[in-house]
Amino acid sequence: MNRQVNAHAGRTLNPFEKNLFLFKGSRLDRFKALYWNGQGFWLLYKRYESGRIHWPRQKKSLKEIDRHQLIQLMDGFLIEPSVQSLEGSYTV
Repeated sequence: MNRQVNAHAGRTLNPFEKNLFLFKGSRLDRFKALYWNGQGFWLLYKRYESGRIHWPRQKKSLKEIDRHQLIQLMDGFLIEPSVQSLEGSYTV
């Protein structure tokens, strides 16, 4: 978790998009969020005093989540994978 703005920006596809990029710590008790607001970068840091982040375990290094899943993650809940189809989103 010692990386700063430039190091985190270099790890994203396009850091100047209006997206929030999350980076977890190895102990899963903290994460950083990188956001470009059009004028500069915001680097946010969250550390849990008790408990751990239920970070998705998957082989892909990138995962797109929606606002609801972000709130769940920050509240310490597990983000369930979902499958997109023409009829909507389903949990598997």
